Amino acid sequence: MARATFGLAVVFALAAALAGTTAPASAETNYGVTAVIAIDDGFGPQGVVVNPATDTVYVADSTFVGPGINNRVLVIDARTNTVVHTIDGGGIIGVDPSTNTIYAAGLNTLSVIDGATDAVIAIIADGSNGQQPVALAVDSSTHVLYVANQLTSSISVIDTTTDTMTATIDVGGTKGGLSALAVDPATNTIYAANTDDGTVSVIDGSTDTVMRTIDVTRNPMGTIVDRDPMGVAVDPTTDTLYVADYRSVSVINGATDTVTDTIEIGADGQAVAVDPSTHTIYVSRYSVGTVVVIDGTTDTMIAKVSYSKSAPGPSTVAVNPTTHTAYVTNNFGGTLAVIGPVLGGSGSGSGPGSAATTTVAVVSGVTTTIPAAILPITGEQDRAPLDAAAGIIVVVLAGVALRRRRRPARPRAG
Repeated sequence: MARATFGLAVVFALAAALAGTTAPASAETNYGVTAVIAIDDGFGPQGVVVNPATDTVYVADSTFVGPGINNRVLVIDARTNTVVHTIDGGGIIGVDPSTNTIYAAGLNTLSVIDGATDAVIAIIADGSNGQQPVALAVDSSTHVLYVANQLTSSISVIDTTTDTMTATIDVGGTKGGLSALAVDPATNTIYAANTDDGTVSVIDGSTDTVMRTIDVTRNPMGTIVDRDPMGVAVDPTTDTLYVADYRSVSVINGATDTVTDTIEIGADGQAVAVDPSTHTIYVSRYSVGTVVVIDGTTDTMIAKVSYSKSAPGPSTVAVNPTTHTAYVTNNFGGTLAVIGPVLGGSGSGSGPGSAATTTVAVVSGVTTTIPAAILPITGEQDRAPLDAAAGIIVVVLAGVALRRRRRPARPRAG
């Protein structure tokens, strides 16, 4: 696949500088927005994955085409932050870096895309038709793809060497509550977040069976708290699972399947991604327009990065562990933010940084300049505006109040 080469010397020099350190994240590292890539003016990007082997980012996107909706996959060269191809199909996305293969699932199709040619090479009948797939996860060591089907709370298991479905796993729990998947290739374990039940299902990849269910509604002290797990990610180097919910991130020991810590992040946690080379965790906070950065060696929040105060909506997150760069989709703004260590700033992450302004090339070819802003850890956006009487989060976008109903707390047994 042809790649643009303009300015690559500078890009490679910066990437090499960032990749040269694999030290754990700490309060001495600044994090900020280094680029913002315009995606569309439709529904906004729905998902993002990275192939670190090729330094390529893939974004699942939905746009308006006439009276209908068109699902597509945007191929972004991470070295230049430009879209180089657009592929039809798919609203949910996954990648197998070992084979340079991308998988894109729509309501009724699962497309297989060759990363070398950016062409759809197969359509898989995965049995998820009409079941509303919500997440994909690939185990590169076993070449197995897992498709989470929300309506049936099941997972389709697909052998990617033959592109055939081999099993269906009944996750159980409340139908419609399955929200996210993660794979630990080191242990051949799959984790499924069940939002409505406040649990995470632990699945043995060798037998395709649910081994146990982790209750994340209790903190390490055993106190019952209201948790709605929305995102899940694994650090395979430490056998640690991170589960994002509305106000916190639960830290789970993968060897014992127990919650060992709870990290408060403020409000509206959504997706979570891990950089295993630095043990850094990134969590998107949807309604407040920020991304939280967590040091996995200490389980502490070390920074909040804001790139969209006027148009909140950071949702899905992916990380390139080679360049230590995070990519965050923004539903409302129709953009993809590039986040990572930045030069300059206070270096503490606990106060406003002074990171240098960055020039950003957007998809349309227009160049704009934005500040790489770092918010204080204890700041004004810890809570979303809330209409308490109606239980509705109020988000202001371009002068229009958008209302997203907040799920009421569920009663819990004592």
